[in-house]
Amino acid sequence: MVRLITHNILACHAKNCTANNFPLKFKDAQLAIKDAEFNPDFLRKFMPRLEWGALVDTARQLGDESLPEMQPAPGTEDDEFLQKLHHVLLEVHLPSSLDSY
Repeated sequence: MVRLITHNILACHAKNCTANNFPLKFKDAQLAIKDAEFNPDFLRKFMPRLEWGALVDTARQLGDESLPEMQPAPGTEDDEFLQKLHHVLLEVHLPSSLDSY
């Protein structure tokens, strides 16, 4: 299983991949939702490492429209936003055998 937190840092490094290989895109995705412990401090510290546009695009591709288009400024994140980010990053799982293109 791959969580979107991991997916957000993956790129294709095969010889036939183009420079435009990030983020990896999924087709025929079947999601699994698995509860994970909510840790707002971890999320706040991890947010600067995220490729925000890629995360939002992937979440929307998978049917989740909960994240805002623009990443909130550091220190302005409210609990509702952090819960949504937690869900997308840590509770949405994709089978590791999932076909990507």
